[in-house]
Amino acid sequence: MVPLQAVPSREDFAILDSVPIVANQRIADPNGFGLERMIDYMAHHTIDNSRTPTEISDMVKGLPAKTEFGTGTIVGIKFKYGKGRDENGNRKLEKRPIRQVVVRFSGSEELQTFDISHVHIATKLSDSQFNEFFRVENNWGTAAEKKAMDKEMEAIAEAARKEAERREKEEARIKKKKASEKSKTSKTKKRKDNIAKGKPINDGVKVVKDSSKMPKPAKDRVKIVKDDGKPKADRRLRIIPSVYDGFLAIHANLRDPDAHDMRQFGFVPFGEYLYIETNRYERFWTIVEWLEAEAKKMKAKLDRKSEKRLEIIQEAFEDKKQMGFNARLASKIQSELPQFHRQRHIEAKDRKTIKIYPVVLQDRVRLAIDLGTSPLAKRFINKAVPGAAAKWKHHEGMNIYFAANKTEAKRKMKELITEGYTITNIDKALDSITQLRLVRQSKK
Repeated sequence: MVPLQAVPSREDFAILDSVPIVANQRIADPNGFGLERMIDYMAHHTIDNSRTPTEISDMVKGLPAKTEFGTGTIVGIKFKYGKGRDENGNRKLEKRPIRQVVVRFSGSEELQTFDISHVHIATKLSDSQFNEFFRVENNWGTAAEKKAMDKEMEAIAEAARKEAERREKEEARIKKKKASEKSKTSKTKKRKDNIAKGKPINDGVKVVKDSSKMPKPAKDRVKIVKDDGKPKADRRLRIIPSVYDGFLAIHANLRDPDAHDMRQFGFVPFGEYLYIETNRYERFWTIVEWLEAEAKKMKAKLDRKSEKRLEIIQEAFEDKKQMGFNARLASKIQSELPQFHRQRHIEAKDRKTIKIYPVVLQDRVRLAIDLGTSPLAKRFINKAVPGAAAKWKHHEGMNIYFAANKTEAKRKMKELITEGYTITNIDKALDSITQLRLVRQSKK
């Protein structure tokens, strides 16, 4: 046998983006997308017949996918049913419940159906990679889905139109009422002047000659208040969608007076907090070391539970050339971490204790400190951490709502509009919800 000698690559050497994929093949990942076979992704995220078709759809639709013909987004699912029906009369799914997925290709917007054994899920994407290689303009897979989505958007737009019409009528009514009040004030002043000058009381005052023929004025339903310089509620809100610890949330900041009265719609108040973010392991430790040093200067300390949480989140950094944050790995350890935004923060007996919580975002980790329970941390606001390329930022208090899925989040926004609110960024908020990627916590 004669050993083959390595040959230098040609100058015009290039990697083919689209090559045939055989069933269950593990493929190369030259772009660092974090490609994982869909069958493995389903196993890691417990996508099986223990879930309903609706739950599976919410978990799979919108996932970035790589196929032998290019990259895009999963917009449809074809389920695999077994024999019999469940206690609710629905057809039973097989253990591996997805037979095929419908992928819409980025750029061309074409649709194609693939067996799941030929599909890979991109689990580690930056926002720029997602926008360049996987983002699609239309997230429907069938004509029926498009019709349903169009109908939903039309209903939201119609609700917004009716609210704008109601607001316009109300403003016109208030304007008319104010004009009437001004007229009454003017007449009162004129009558007082007439009395002082000995003239007939109604001299120069336009009066109604036959009040019996005039309709009775409507009762005043508008409460006129003095302007004290404080912001007034105008039923206008800015809704911000986010993904915290793998769960979809929408919130309104409490600096808006309209955001204070949202408990009746299922929103929960959450106090102000401090946060800093990173996606690199070395920067993460730079922040932790800085925090420990600053706490020592203030004769404060991190509590033991905070130290334990910081130890756990280290498992979310992937061992590559540069230790980078991986949301898929983070999802596997989330059960060991409290969810900061759902945690009931109890004031510490020792006011010099600082409590810190890791929050899993889509492509980075956020370290958060509740200012109600750790007031000493207010000193960190807007402070940069040398060597970490990041600084501590302040997040004001908010009313937050956690939605089970994207459909529920949109439905909650529609409910707010129906109840008389105007969502000032409705189009951007709906688009953000559509584009958000949910990385679910794995069951153990």
